Amino acid sequence: MEKFILLNESLKALKKNSINLLIIKGEAGMGKTKTTLNFLKQNKVNFNYFSSYTTPLYFYKLLYENRNKEVLVFDDIEGINNLKIIAMLKSLCWNNDEGKRKVFYFSTSEKLKEHNLPNKIKTDAKIILIFNNNLFMFKPIINRGILIDFNFTFKEKLKIFEKIQKKAEIDKEVLNYVKSNCDEGTGNLNIRSLVILSKLKKDGFDFHIFAKEILKTDKDIGILLNLVQKCNSAKDFKIKDAVEEWIKLTGKSRRTFFNLKKKFDF
Repeated sequence: MEKFILLNESLKALKKNSINLLIIKGEAGMGKTKTTLNFLKQNKVNFNYFSSYTTPLYFYKLLYENRNKEVLVFDDIEGINNLKIIAMLKSLCWNNDEGKRKVFYFSTSEKLKEHNLPNKIKTDAKIILIFNNNLFMFKPIINRGILIDFNFTFKEKLKIFEKIQKKAEIDKEVLNYVKSNCDEGTGNLNIRSLVILSKLKKDGFDFHIFAKEILKTDKDIGILLNLVQKCNSAKDFKIKDAVEEWIKLTGKSRRTFFNLKKKFDF
C-alpha cells in the first residue's frame, strides 16, 4: 500500500537526518506503531519508545535522559498536548541558526535540582509522534517535519487485510465475514480486531457473536452509503433526493450529509 511505502521512506529519511520530525496519525490497530518499531529494530537504530502519560517536567526529563538516542518515539501519550511540551517540541524539531537543537525548561531552580536537570538540553535525537487522529493542538509543529495520514477507506483496508492475512494469521472465514457484513460505517475495523476474532475462532468460540459486538456499524453512515449507492444505480434518484431522505431518516443536516460524503469519498 502507498501509505506503508510512504511511512517506510519517511523512516529512512529520519534515519539519514533528512528530517527531525515524523508525525503519524490514524485510527488505532492499523499498524502505525508496529511498522515503525519494526523498522527501527531491523535497522539497528538507537531509539527509545514511550507511551501512557507525561507532564512537562517529566517530558523534559525524558529528553535529557535520552539526549544521546537517535530517535525518540512518543505513542499516543496523554498530556503531550500541553502547551509547554509543544513549545519544547518546536525547539526540538527545528535547527536554529547555529545548526543546533536546544531545549530550555524555564522553572524554579529547586524543581530542576530535585531531578538533577540543567535548564538547557542539547540533543540530536529525532522525534516520532504517533496519534490516533487528534492533532488540533499540534499545528505549530506540523510544518517542521513530515505528517502521514494513516487513515484508510474500507476498500483500502480490505486490500491490507488480504495482503497480510497469512502473516497476521487472520482466519479466512473472519475476512469473508468482514467483506460480507462491513462497510465504510463499520467502527473498530482494523488489523487488531481481525486478529482477535481469528484467535477466538481458533480457540473454538463462535466468532460471529463477538464480531457483531466488536464491528458495529454507524447507522447514519450506513444510511448515507445506501443512499449514495441508490443515486449511482437509479436514474430517477438524484443527489438532492438522497439529501432529503437523509434528513428525514436521520434528523441531521444537509451539511452533515455532504461532510460525511466527502470524508468517506462516496
